[in-house]
Amino acid sequence: SLSYTQRLRGEVLSLIAAYGGFYGVIELLRGVVDAYQTLEGAQARLNVAVGNDFEKSAKEMDFVRRTADRLGIELGVLATEYSKFAIATKDTNLEGAATRKIFVSVAEAARVNRSSVTEMSGVFTALTQIVSKGAVQMEELRQQLGDRLPGALKIMADGLGVTTGELVKLMENGQIGAEALIPFAEELERRFGPGLAESLQGVTTALGRLKNAAFQALVTFGRGGFIDSFGDLANTLTDVLQSAKFEEFAERASAAMGKLLDVIGFVAENFELFTAAAAGFLGLKLTPLIIAIATKMGTLASAAAGAA
Repeated sequence: SLSYTQRLRGEVLSLIAAYGGFYGVIELLRGVVDAYQTLEGAQARLNVAVGNDFEKSAKEMDFVRRTADRLGIELGVLATEYSKFAIATKDTNLEGAATRKIFVSVAEAARVNRSSVTEMSGVFTALTQIVSKGAVQMEELRQQLGDRLPGALKIMADGLGVTTGELVKLMENGQIGAEALIPFAEELERRFGPGLAESLQGVTTALGRLKNAAFQALVTFGRGGFIDSFGDLANTLTDVLQSAKFEEFAERASAAMGKLLDVIGFVAENFELFTAAAAGFLGLKLTPLIIAIATKMGTLASAAAGAA
């Protein structure tokens, strides 16, 4: 039979396995919700970007999916950044094909550079700000873009056919509009295009595609009925939390907790008194035992003396 230690070890391992399994399920369901919300938000922004033409916005999302799979870049990140960029270019000279061209050129350059997800998001944020302002400024080009895309200033200058010094002066005078992102994208293609094929065969790209497959699996799971049920649960919990009965319960629980804290505070303020009382109580409990032990030892000592 198993020893006590072995049984205890088995119980502990069982508890750990149960907790790990429960935690794993919670994390999985949270991943489903996060993935669904990410794509839902991106799709909503794309709807706005194309004037609520749902067929066209679906094609835009498909374009993002295909780009993410081809480049091995996280779909959630690309969908989020492309949808924001598309809204920024709406009703400008960069709307439509130019938006896609700039987006793809930057994404491909990021893949060749093995840029992190954070770096890539920073690049697209800078591009979105440039379009929103309608002009290329030193802050976005040298700091936000330059810190995440090496040589961004030189790339822009070469794309426009000017020196970096001339580009700086033109930006200071507000003479470089957002349309400069088109030659910037073309220069990115010239510089990083030759290395794209090799980068698409790398482990980084393969892992990115695996992440996208897992991401899409979470979205598919959510659309199978989980998200609808989760939404119903959220609505039910909202109704409960806003109900008069829960408000009454919360007030009672708060009052009870307040009293408990008052007791704890009283004990803390009178810590020495409680310590003395506890010591006295312990002394009263131990006194008979001590007397009994002393009596027994005395009897044993007397018996030993008599025998001697």
